[in-house]
Amino acid sequence: MRTKTTLLTLCVLIVNTITLKAQTTWTVDNTPGSGAQFSDIQSAIDAASAGDTILVQQSSDIYTATANNNTFLVDKELHFVGQSSSEEFNVTNIGNIQFDQNSNNSSIKGFRISALDISTNSNSILENFTIQDNHIAVLAIGTIGSGTNYSVNNVTVEGNVISTFFNVGSNVSQSSIRNCVIRGVANGGFSFDIGNPLGIIISNCIIIPQGSSNAYIRNNSSSPLNISDSIILSGSTLLVNGNFSFNNCAFANDPNVAAINSRNNAQIQNNFNSIEGLFGLFSNCAFIYGTQTTQADVTPCVPPSNSPLIGAGVNGGDIGFESGFEFEYLGNPKGNPEVKITNYQGATSSNSSIEFTIEARSN
Repeated sequence: MRTKTTLLTLCVLIVNTITLKAQTTWTVDNTPGSGAQFSDIQSAIDAASAGDTILVQQSSDIYTATANNNTFLVDKELHFVGQSSSEEFNVTNIGNIQFDQNSNNSSIKGFRISALDISTNSNSILENFTIQDNHIAVLAIGTIGSGTNYSVNNVTVEGNVISTFFNVGSNVSQSSIRNCVIRGVANGGFSFDIGNPLGIIISNCIIIPQGSSNAYIRNNSSSPLNISDSIILSGSTLLVNGNFSFNNCAFANDPNVAAINSRNNAQIQNNFNSIEGLFGLFSNCAFIYGTQTTQADVTPCVPPSNSPLIGAGVNGGDIGFESGFEFEYLGNPKGNPEVKITNYQGATSSNSSIEFTIEARSN
């Protein structure tokens, strides 16, 4: 009996040994002579195994793809980590990236991205994605690709600045956008365009639709899109196109223009319209308007303790970013260690000694 037990234990150990696999972190740096494993992102994607991490260093040049319509194509579970989306001299800037079939459970954080989309040309299920602490010009979820029956589930978008356009398809479900800054300067000024409002939750965001004359937010479905605990800023007339339900939101328009015009019988509930001084409170927040050039220009846009936004949200939460949520204004990815040489002394000639001081922190 003892022998049988030993054999069974040995079998279990063998199974566990086969199942467990070490995950690798690959480094990408397009600076000549950097010593990184790769100088371009697609090569790192192709070499990596499912579950690996790809760490992309900052660069003065944008990382761009040369194939797949100039788009980095992700076809396995991978975790991308950049250095920063906005910090001067520390930005990891990439072109277009697409999470295709078999890329489920992937994540990306700490990048400035021209366009990011989650889509496929096959009939499959894309699910479990995390998009965090990035500055994204165009974000498309389930709106690109020729797969007629593919679906996108469980996408978490948090702590990002979406600067141009945000588009969600009708095949998206169980997804959320929270604690984000959503701007909009494209497609007639749409900040976002939603195909399935029942599949997406928008909460605790700062929404800044922009346009040359009027600004738009649009819902393409007959079902209402629910937006809660969010601040909607607009320097022009805000046109609400489609059916919306604003739950415990704050609206702040430039006092020199009209406030809000609704279309298609938009449903507006419990909004804190025309809160005195709210527009001015946020007008100097450089990260919102995309004007920051150095860390000193970045102002944390947190309402003061006596603001009517504090505790006025759904279930007693705050309107705007959630209480306790730390928005990374410079897009330094959370949990990513950062090491800097703060000073050094000694000779700098070849093969000579040097003493230096380093500063390390985890974002």
